[in-house]
Amino acid sequence: DALHDSVNKSAESLVEIVVTLLHARAQKLVDIEGELTQDYVQNDKRRELMEKKLEENARAAQGMFANLLKRVSAANQPNDLLAQKKMRLNEDENEAMNNSC
Repeated sequence: DALHDSVNKSAESLVEIVVTLLHARAQKLVDIEGELTQDYVQNDKRRELMEKKLEENARAAQGMFANLLKRVSAANQPNDLLAQKKMRLNEDENEAMNNSC
């Protein structure tokens, strides 16, 4: 009888240890899943912000390139004062648009 009780107590202790370990492991996995979800959400927000900034920079670069082409075109036609005035007005408009971003 004493041997049987001792074996039962040992078995119960082992089962309790395994249950405790499994519970700790499950909790750790839940914590890791929460951290990964949070990281994913933050990365998604960063990606959206980076895409927005990239689009803004691309628009600004297009405006600068358009101004450059106009200047090159105007430099090839130095006698055309009307074209030079239009170029300056367009540059001012593009600069105002770039500054509003």
